[in-house]
Amino acid sequence: MRMSGKAISTLITICCVMVNVAALAQEPSPPSVSILESRFSTTTPVVGESFTYFLKFDAPSDLPVHPVDRFSTHGMQVLERRQLDPQQFEGRTIQQYEYTLRAQQAGDLQFRPATIHAPGPRQDSLLASADPVQLTVLPVVDVRVETNSPVMLDEPVELQIVVTKRKPVTITSLPQNLEADLQPLAKPQPDEHDGSVPDTPTEPPAPTPVPPPLRFEQDQAQTISPQQQDEQIIERYAYTLSTTPKQAGEY
Repeated sequence: MRMSGKAISTLITICCVMVNVAALAQEPSPPSVSILESRFSTTTPVVGESFTYFLKFDAPSDLPVHPVDRFSTHGMQVLERRQLDPQQFEGRTIQQYEYTLRAQQAGDLQFRPATIHAPGPRQDSLLASADPVQLTVLPVVDVRVETNSPVMLDEPVELQIVVTKRKPVTITSLPQNLEADLQPLAKPQPDEHDGSVPDTPTEPPAPTPVPPPLRFEQDQAQTISPQQQDEQIIERYAYTLSTTPKQAGEY
């Protein structure tokens, strides 16, 4: 039977498509690896104190897999990495790891703690990733200022320094005097859409007089009574206002 050139071209194209589909069908699917547990013993560790990360995953028993952690790139030191005895069930192996960690700097973190890889011909292939987690690394000592503001100009101003200790430490000294400056008001910006042209001043405006800062002195007659709260020691240091505010505003 004779075939035209167009028919032969169509036949070859159909054959090529069928060969490609067959090749795709023969490619093995990626191995199934599941992360069963990924958690920290606490999400608010303290700088310098140890805490634990737990990792559990399962994979086919004939597949050599290993975890890769991401702790050192996020300011944490791995003190110990312990692998528990694996468990096998119906052709799959459950592996468990425990990481003893120590945070080295305070701050908020968000990252994936670990990924699961298998060796490849050139580089390890990524098979699974732990879900992102959020950690808030707390400092050993936290200091903040509390006031009774807002108050009226003729009302007394109260100020306290609140010290939170998350480890047994001794506060040797605090500043005896504190100062608070009046914060300048933000200059209004012209509206670019109202069509008006701002006036061009011929002379620079006179500087606004700046009132003296508010001065506070530590109350020497106070008795510091540490308070225990959620495994923390809280100490409050009171300061009294030694100057009279001359101008209302934010200090």
